[in-house]
Formats: sequence, structure tokens, C-alpha cells
Amino acid sequence: MNERENDRQNDKQIDQQNYIKVDLYSVDQEIILSTKNCSVEGNRVMLRGIDLPKMEHQTLIRAIGYLKDGIVIMEGMVTISTDLQINLEILDLSETEERRQNIKVKAEFKSKLVKAYRNHISKREMIVDDVIQTRDVSVGGICFFSNRRFFRNQTIFFEFNQGKRPFTVEAIVLRKETDHGNIEYKYKYGCRLINLSESQQQSICEYVFKIEIENYRKTSR
Repeated sequence: MNERENDRQNDKQIDQQNYIKVDLYSVDQEIILSTKNCSVEGNRVMLRGIDLPKMEHQTLIRAIGYLKDGIVIMEGMVTISTDLQINLEILDLSETEERRQNIKVKAEFKSKLVKAYRNHISKREMIVDDVIQTRDVSVGGICFFSNRRFFRNQTIFFEFNQGKRPFTVEAIVLRKETDHGNIEYKYKYGCRLINLSESQQQSICEYVFKIEIENYRKTSR
């Protein structure tokens, strides 16, 4: 292994130390376990708890590690399984930065705009109370339809209402298109999410992966 590969492997292991939570899924995409009591040593993930589900040795699973700034998707194999602890040997690990930013799902739900800065220079706020229709959501951005006209680089605030509790998200408009084929909305916007708190990031991560699993099940039937 050359020096660059060593650095890359070390970066992955350092990333793993900061997991807030780990979810385990079967190869059929059924959730097995969700726990915040987890730790990492090298390529081994250790999950602890009480009355944990028993899993056969060398069972292949999919694991989702939640970090402060996104998620990491892992493929692993069970090496130890008891009532109190499950150990996994990680066989494959997504490139975290790319995965966090680019994992995107088609997600159509109604939300509402709350406020916006008047333009990309001024931070003077204006109240906005318009309904929007989302098209897709990622950990780092959102695409939605609206009848409200915004400018590129303008900051907007909308309600994310797909988690356990709704919260307001800040975003910057990156692109605007006039949607001539949409009879309900005039414009389509692509935005980057900014200034998310740790709990907001985790809520969006959980929602995105939930939709990814649902979409996977639909296509695999």
C-alpha cells in the first residue's frame, strides 16, 4: 500500500470515530438495529446495548453511520453477535465527502417558504408565506417548484417538515429555471443548504436514506 492509499485509509478511520449513531440493515433493506452506543477500531465497528438481535456469524449487512456533517454507507460482515454487543468487519466504505453531498433522492412533498433576504447583497429580511413543491432532496441541497421569483445567490428560508419535528432551513439559490411544462408553478429552483445545526443535518440524513430505501424496494419488486 503506497503513502496516498495509507492517508486515504487513515482518513476513513478518523471519520468513523465521530459516529453519532449507526443503523444496521439486512441485505433486503430491512432495519435490524439503530444505536448511539457505538465505537470504532480500524475497520471494526462495535455496537453495544441490551437484548440486541442475534445474528449469525459472517452475515452480510449494510450499515449507515451518521456523522455531524452527513452519513457514511458501509457494507460489512458480522464477526461477533451477543445480547450485549455486535461487532462488524467493514468490507466497503463510501467516500464520505462525495456521498454526503451527492446522495440525492426524488422527494415530492409540500412545504412553505418562511422568509428571504431581499437580495444577494442585503440581509434585510422580507416575510414570505408561499407553498412550494419539492422535486428532490440531498444532504447538501434541495430542488423545488415555486411561483415566487428569487434571484441567483439570494438567501431563502423554508420549512423542512419531513422529520420528527419541523424546522426552518436556510438555503442559497444556485439556479433558477422557468418551468413552461408546469401548470401549477412558474419556476424551478436548485439551492444549497447552509448553516445547518447538527440535529438538522441528522434529521435530513435520516429522511434522505429512508426515501432511498423506499425507492430501492419499489424498483426491486
